[in-house]
Amino acid sequence: MVKLTAEMIEQAAQFTNPVRDRELDLRGYKIPVLENLGATLDQFDTIDLSDNEVRKLDGFPLLKRLKTLLVNNNKICRIGESLEQCLPNLKELVLTNNNIQDLGDLDPLASVKTLSLLSLLRNPVTNKKHYRLYVINKIPQVRVLDFQKVKLKERQEAEKMFKGKRGVQLAKDIAKRTKTFTPGAAAQLEKKRAGPSQADVEAVKNAIANASSLAEVERLKGMLQAGQIPGRDLRSGAASMVEEEEEEEEESEQMETQMGGAPDLDMNVENQDMDEEPHVNGSADELLADCSPEIQSKSESIMDKVGVGDGGGNYRVEQPPPHNQDLSTLGMMAGEFLSQYGWYLLLVCVLVYLLIQHLNRRSSSRSHSSDTATPEDAVVVKQRHEAMEAARRRMQEELDARASAFIEKQKQQVEEKRKQKIEIWESVQQGKSYKGSAKLSQTGEQSNPTPTVLKSKTDKKPLRGTDYNPLSGNGGGTCTWRPGRRGPSSGG
Repeated sequence: MVKLTAEMIEQAAQFTNPVRDRELDLRGYKIPVLENLGATLDQFDTIDLSDNEVRKLDGFPLLKRLKTLLVNNNKICRIGESLEQCLPNLKELVLTNNNIQDLGDLDPLASVKTLSLLSLLRNPVTNKKHYRLYVINKIPQVRVLDFQKVKLKERQEAEKMFKGKRGVQLAKDIAKRTKTFTPGAAAQLEKKRAGPSQADVEAVKNAIANASSLAEVERLKGMLQAGQIPGRDLRSGAASMVEEEEEEEEESEQMETQMGGAPDLDMNVENQDMDEEPHVNGSADELLADCSPEIQSKSESIMDKVGVGDGGGNYRVEQPPPHNQDLSTLGMMAGEFLSQYGWYLLLVCVLVYLLIQHLNRRSSSRSHSSDTATPEDAVVVKQRHEAMEAARRRMQEELDARASAFIEKQKQQVEEKRKQKIEIWESVQQGKSYKGSAKLSQTGEQSNPTPTVLKSKTDKKPLRGTDYNPLSGNGGGTCTWRPGRRGPSSGG
């Protein structure tokens, strides 16, 4: 066993559960006693103490924030008296699969006025007679009991059962049976214990004989093992109804009786209730032993009817499907997984959604393109292609015409140049100058203008006048320089 210490509380898992409450996880540490919970500093809305070995639900400090307490799969048999002072805001208490034996052990929960959900599944107390009605009457603030909503009809039935003096006495008797061992009580019980009456034996045998399935036989066997006698409630139902009616009629008269006679009346009622108390486990065990041959024979007959062989193999009894199972463990696991990997899951979902949208668009576009290919569109496309081909041919023809014109022009230029060279050669043979021949050629070109005739040079201003004589130096300017005379007379 592990002691619950402050270090363990600090190292335990702390997270936000799916209902957005801060939760402290203390599962599976085999903790025997609840202590040192003050180390939580009242920072948690939920504390999970499942899968431990706690025997008594107490030892809590003042935890005003705590709203949910999960104590599944422990060994709790008692509940602390001052739970409402330590946990003033407790709303949900899950005590599934514990060892609470008697209805009186649940009385301390009546003072927890904020309690709205209580689970006592798989506790021995759930097999007690009037269990649900007693809890609803004793803890009226509970709205959900064993994961089943408390209905108005159940509240009315519980109020009717425990109404009046007889109902109060019944509640007291139930609470008395839940108290701890008192010296001498066992001896008195041994005196009162007697074997099962003949009527009880006959009722059990009739119930076994009327059973029509293995599940019903197993249920009767379970009732005998739990200390309940099948068929007794039916016999006592009519008598109890008559007694209740008489009780309601005589209640007003009893209120007017003297105070001295009230204790004697209470003692008589108590003795009568004790005499009418159901058989204890000893008589039920005797009934089970007496009726075991009938149970065995009935089971074999039912097996023969359904066609099960006598090979001695184990057979499986079909039991009704369980309901109201404790799903807190699965919920906690799912919450922890989502708290750790929730963003990754969200990202993956978004990517998958985008991929699906992209694929849908592509498929829709392909289907649209395939659907829009109609014969009219094919004709339009063909006409466009023909128009483009005609335009291309026209452009090719224009380019061919330009190319032929350019070639013809080049041939003419070559022919003109050949003729010009021939004329120059003839003029040279006749003794004419090149310039004359050039002039002739120019005149011929002027007479026969062609696109290739060169343009005449523009008139330029001469460097000297027309009357310039290089020997005399006259004209052409005001310079008076003259060359010197040659010969002996020149002074040499």
